[in-house]
Amino acid sequence: MLKDQIIDLNNMKILVCVKEVPDIDPEVELSIDSENAWIEIDDQSRFAMNRYDEYAVEEAIRIQEAMPDTTIDVVTVGPERSHMVIRRAMGMGADHGIHVITDHTGFISPNVVSSWLAQVTENRNYDLILTGVMSEDAQQGQTGVMLAERLSMPWATSVIKQEIVDES
Repeated sequence: MLKDQIIDLNNMKILVCVKEVPDIDPEVELSIDSENAWIEIDDQSRFAMNRYDEYAVEEAIRIQEAMPDTTIDVVTVGPERSHMVIRRAMGMGADHGIHVITDHTGFISPNVVSSWLAQVTENRNYDLILTGVMSEDAQQGQTGVMLAERLSMPWATSVIKQEIVDES
């Protein structure tokens, strides 16, 4: 329990970080690009929201259902096509979307992504930031922790249950 963190439960602001990942058919063999840096992506490649980030959006919506004055923003980093993960999150119930557009379509280190996210979110005063436990593609689970550190916010990883209690 974060006892020294005071949050106005009447006007909570939540940010959910979502990522676009390749929607890979398990029957299809993957190829690594010529730089051996990432899987090959072409015009036929399909993409989806990282399923662990979907869980984070669902959790934010559960919080909002319990506290209706809660605002949910989603943010993603990626190329133009990544707007679809924001639309998906908003279709699930998020209120606003932020897209940090980059031309880079391969691997971007969690250090770089977290620095971009921190620059975009540092003055928005979020009470809670949710991320999925890891991305389905890189499976590193570092971006959320690095973002929390950059924003000087407390953090927890691999949360499987949460309960917000109004002790007023």
